[in-house]
Amino acid sequence: ESAEYGLASPRSLGSATAMVSVIVADVDEHYERASGQDANIIYPPVDQPYGYREYSARDLEGHLWSFMKPLE
Repeated sequence: ESAEYGLASPRSLGSATAMVSVIVADVDEHYERASGQDANIIYPPVDQPYGYREYSARDLEGHLWSFMKPLE
């Protein structure tokens, strides 16, 4: 957090205002590793109607991350 630069943690705000999407080689393998490390999983891998298989998790500050791969 930085008042000087107008930066705040989602935890402080009580809401995330953005998310990060990361393309990974194998969504299910990535999910299994993250789950094994007690990641805060929001939803497990699912095929989305917009053409990606993805799952989402939150980091310790509350940022939302989606890990995805295009459906083949």
